Amino acid sequence: FNQYAGILRMGIRALELPLERIRRDVRVFKKRRDALLVALRRHGIVLPAPKASLYLWMPLPRGMDDVRFALRLAEEAGVALAPGQGFGPGGKGYVRFALVQPPEVLEEAARRIAAFLD
Repeated sequence: FNQYAGILRMGIRALELPLERIRRDVRVFKKRRDALLVALRRHGIVLPAPKASLYLWMPLPRGMDDVRFALRLAEEAGVALAPGQGFGPGGKGYVRFALVQPPEVLEEAARRIAAFLD
């Protein structure tokens, strides 16, 4: 199994970045993670905080299909999450958040998800 050469080159470039840039990026993603976790908790959805990831995984209620959930959530609430089974069989029954939006967007997404689940 080999990785795409473009990704390998970007990985090398990332290792050459100044340490302060990396620290700044870590702070940005931590702020996003924390904002999303607090917003979800406010709506009764409690998830563990990932320690070193820009992704957050949310288990779905038992028996709920992650692909159908993600499609309906996008159509009905305007929130796009990745169905977990797209990342392998262990992801079935989960959806994945990518912490690539600013905190206020993630907070609004949490509100919409909670309303969708009600």
